[in-house]
Parts: sequence; structure tokens; C-alpha cells
Amino acid sequence: MLSQIVDERPGITLADLRLAASSLSTDAIHIAIAKQEVYVDLAAHRLSESERVPVFRDREIARAMTYRGTPTTGHPCCAHRVLVTQGSAVTWDGKAWRIANVGETEITLMGAQQDPFALPYSAFEKLVRGCV
Repeated sequence: MLSQIVDERPGITLADLRLAASSLSTDAIHIAIAKQEVYVDLAAHRLSESERVPVFRDREIARAMTYRGTPTTGHPCCAHRVLVTQGSAVTWDGKAWRIANVGETEITLMGAQQDPFALPYSAFEKLVRGCV
């Protein structure tokens, strides 16, 4: 049942999956994730933030959709992978930025209409993970 729902809606949020599979308990869904019957990148997402957690059939589909740039949910903010290398594009607060420089402790971002600015790597990571 879970697999069918996720196949039909790859990247469905955990919150929406719980609604769609209302006959199953939250524990049953978490067990399916633990058994890898459906896939959640647990290194990037917290199950307690179910409205931000995309669920896929397997890791390969998750990676394909992430690398392809396909939005995984209808939400404008969803934790996702960011390639942290010079020149990589990121969107923050609705604005497009490029990573201008990656140092050991900080990252410099540059926007088309904005002055470049540096921020600690840890702050950048929190922004990406928390969609702040």
C-alpha cells in the first residue's frame, strides 16, 4: 500500500503519506522506512518534521529527482541536497545566489543584484537543512 502511494506521488511528504495511508499507524510507516520498503534520506531529514520530509520508493529515485532538480513537494521549502562547490547555484529567500568561494570555515555567496557576503559554513548548513 505505501509503495503504491509513493510510486504514484514520488517525493510525497511524510505528513501527506500518513494522511493517504490513514489505515496504517505512524509506527507502521516508520517501520517501513526502517526496513527500506520506502526511502527517506535520514541523514538529511528528521521524521519529526513530517511536512518537510520527502518519501520515495527507493534511494535511486530520490537521487534522480534531486539531481534532476525536480521539486519533491508542493512546498516552497524542502530540505534538499546542495552541491557545495564554487559556482553552484542556490536559492535563498526567493533569490538566486552562486557560491563564490568555499573556505574551510565559511562560504561566500554572490547574487546578481546583491553584494557578495560570507557566512560561516555551519550557518549555511543550518539554512539548507532548516530552510530558514
